[in-house]
Amino acid sequence: MEHGRAGCGHGTVFRPGRESRAAGNGSKAAATARQPKRARVAGEGWGQCRRRLCARVRPRHQRLGFYTPTLLTPAPSLRPRLPWWCRYLSQYWTTLDPAYDPQKLLCKGTGAMMANSFGDDVAVMAKMGTYGLQGFLGAKPDVRAFYRSQGTRYDGFREALLPDRDVFNQYVMPWVFAPKTWISVGCGTARDIEFVIEHVQSTDTRVYLVDLSDALLDMAKERVAKLGLGKQVVCIEGDINTEEVVSQLPKGGADFVTCSYCLTMIPPWQQALETMVRLTKPGGYMGLIDFTTKEAGGAWQALYKWWFANDGVFFNREQVKWLHSNNQLEVVWYKEAEGRVPYTFLTPTHYTFCAKKK
Repeated sequence: MEHGRAGCGHGTVFRPGRESRAAGNGSKAAATARQPKRARVAGEGWGQCRRRLCARVRPRHQRLGFYTPTLLTPAPSLRPRLPWWCRYLSQYWTTLDPAYDPQKLLCKGTGAMMANSFGDDVAVMAKMGTYGLQGFLGAKPDVRAFYRSQGTRYDGFREALLPDRDVFNQYVMPWVFAPKTWISVGCGTARDIEFVIEHVQSTDTRVYLVDLSDALLDMAKERVAKLGLGKQVVCIEGDINTEEVVSQLPKGGADFVTCSYCLTMIPPWQQALETMVRLTKPGGYMGLIDFTTKEAGGAWQALYKWWFANDGVFFNREQVKWLHSNNQLEVVWYKEAEGRVPYTFLTPTHYTFCAKKK
């Protein structure tokens, strides 16, 4: 039996029609109503006042959604009946799975930083503008030519455009269970591998990189070769929704199935999610990081949807709802955050998600 104390972290738990700070009771309004009042009610004894304040404060610190994904993975439970004076030090207990390897809580990537010059970024944005204009005028853009033309500038610009990929790969996905197989859907240039290369090497993980673009896969193969992972990595060109691609993946499913900023670029996204669930073995983990819109909507969210749609990226809140309503998935972690688009005032919302397949 393991136990530990933890301070407040941060996170959100999805609820249909709303978001709240964590897995506690009530809505945001109710949580605000529970905030302690500074003044003592007239005629109330100090003992009553103390109990009232503790009753209001305690639920906030008992919500696991405040903590990091590494603490949520072992599925801890709150230790009950703590004395009133230490309720801000919430304690959680859990029985660790024998496969749980705490040495994999921390991970060293390659440390490589992708950065463009201003001129490189301008070239990428010009190409994105041209691509969007083609779609606006009704022409069918050439996706392969679009990526091939960007070359090595691709990673540099998207390092800032697509935030939290390092956090997602290193900490949201539970490497503590030493996955032996990993399918990366929409792998792009295989940048994700660099964030967790230490885990991939020490665990001897077999990685399957799937992407529709031959140009991006060529860049992925170059990266894999430089990392010395040629024997562990299989590159597959094609649509994840086709049986031709699925037939080249592990028959019994994979321990990890991830998709980084790709789902919003797949028109039949529901079919893609169903395929990803099918490719995740029972007891395995499926994780995504991608853009979405806020539940409340509004003019800013409409602007983000329009802006990114011109580049073939379609924000859709229904994707988040689908992930949380699927009865084959047990949600381990979900969080939303905002990131700034380079050289603009735009701050679209993105989410990190991880679920265990039942």
